[in-house]
Amino acid sequence: MMQADGANNNNDDNDNNINNDNNNKEESILAHAMVISGGALHFITRKHCDGQKLLGRTLCRGCGFFFGDGGPIRTHAQNSRDSRCLDIAAGEYYEKPCRDASAPSAPSEPSEAQASPAPQAPVQTRPDNLDPGIRAARDGDLDELKRLVQGGRWHPLTAADHHGNGPLHWAAGSGHVAVCRWLVEEAGVDPSRQNSQHHGRTALHWAARNGHLQVCQWLLELLKSDDVDVQTDGGDTALMLASWQGHLKVVEFLVAASADVNHLNSWGCNAMHKAARMDGAASSRETIEFLHKKGVDPCQVNCNGHNALHKAAQYGSVTAVRWLLEEGGCRSRAAIAPDRDRNSPSALAYAAGFRALASEIRHVEDTLWLAPALYYPGLLQEVREEPPSS
Repeated sequence: MMQADGANNNNDDNDNNINNDNNNKEESILAHAMVISGGALHFITRKHCDGQKLLGRTLCRGCGFFFGDGGPIRTHAQNSRDSRCLDIAAGEYYEKPCRDASAPSAPSEPSEAQASPAPQAPVQTRPDNLDPGIRAARDGDLDELKRLVQGGRWHPLTAADHHGNGPLHWAAGSGHVAVCRWLVEEAGVDPSRQNSQHHGRTALHWAARNGHLQVCQWLLELLKSDDVDVQTDGGDTALMLASWQGHLKVVEFLVAASADVNHLNSWGCNAMHKAARMDGAASSRETIEFLHKKGVDPCQVNCNGHNALHKAAQYGSVTAVRWLLEEGGCRSRAAIAPDRDRNSPSALAYAAGFRALASEIRHVEDTLWLAPALYYPGLLQEVREEPPSS
């Protein structure tokens, strides 16, 4: 009996081990399950997630769609009106720093003085702090800047905020030409210096992004003409940033200064991708129309499979969507094709919470994809030429 009990116990242990192994296998197979519209269950396997991960895509556990790492899923999390999309995975990207939404009018805006004990090292500040010199540059207070430099307590060549933006970045981004001129001509600040952490932007990038035409004009007079297309870490130019924010006067000036209107950034986006979002401070249909007249292609596809229509749909830009479909050349099967994650423009609008716009775009998609072909001219011609049967 003792041996039998021992044998039974061993068998029980083996059964438990087998069950545990099976459970582990089941756990390793299924990565995510969710209820979708209509009450159906949607399963996503771990193998599929691993394959998407190799392509640089992350699963949003709220809606079940895959988005590119970094910016795409962060943008999805920011724009989604479905609280389920703000899960841990999406939230990880949503909370990352260096978001332009945190700096609507100038480089990120901290506020209290924080001096470094080593004057020769860059003055690094916390997100809620600015050193007094950078604050003065932001506010256009030239007298305060001069006083700080003369007192030897502040160094414009090494001062920087937590994103690596120096006083010239702040002055340019705030539109203070006199302060910019003094920092370059008197303090010796390099006008082409890129910030260290905020996308690698120069003073020209910040001036263009925030629509300060006079600063852009002064900087391009000072710099070589080649600098009109200087790129950020992500490949954006001043023209692309001005187009994104809708600053038409700056866009017109930069184009007149020989900016490359067809430049593509690191993700394959052109200026029309940026303008079609219409989430900028001065976004307008006029900016989109101007770029189109200058030859910028609304149907240019980026690395995510998005053209300007996809971007406009994703950001809920009703004006841009309607113009692109009616006048921009995007009313075609090629233009409404799904992106690399198989999301059509209407699906992107729907996932971002723009339900009415999604319905409007879906009607166009259905019309283009599902309209019956009444005849084929070539075939009809062949039928007409065929001799009648006897």
